[in-house]
Amino acid sequence: MDSATQTQLNTISHSEKKLETPGNFVMFDTDLKQGNQSETVKDLQGFLANEGSYPEAQISGYFGNLTKKAVMTFQKKYNIDPVSGYVGYKTRHRMQQLTGF
Repeated sequence: MDSATQTQLNTISHSEKKLETPGNFVMFDTDLKQGNQSETVKDLQGFLANEGSYPEAQISGYFGNLTKKAVMTFQKKYNIDPVSGYVGYKTRHRMQQLTGF
């Protein structure tokens, strides 16, 4: 790799948006969908609130319409196709990229 290529790669890698990682960061390793209720859903809601797609006051641990809408907002914002409101591999992968994991 020549120095011009390395310089370009460094510029690109530093331009990618990264979110601050909360101290209680959770790696999302399972798919999540409407109707789920768990601590993992609560963590998802916290992530989406930190990212700006979900209102913090609504962190409940229940994946209802509000959470689905927030996931869809996240998917639209980061060009994840399809925009389904379902947290599958593509959505989880993008979440990990944003936090640097």
